[in-house]
Amino acid sequence: MPLFDIETHWVMPDLTPALRAVRHPDESLIFNETGDNQHRLEDLGDGRTAAMDAQGIDVSILA
Repeated sequence: MPLFDIETHWVMPDLTPALRAVRHPDESLIFNETGDNQHRLEDLGDGRTAAMDAQGIDVSILA
């Protein structure tokens, strides 16, 4: 049986600066900058695939 990941988060690289530029930026953006979170959120390629493989995930739903 395939293993699906449905709680995966991601962000487009241009989105963070745009969100910071609004008059009242979302304070939760600070969590994106903790550790390597920003890099992992923006990685929709090899790094994300390697992490999925390491966890045994077959399909990840990005929404």
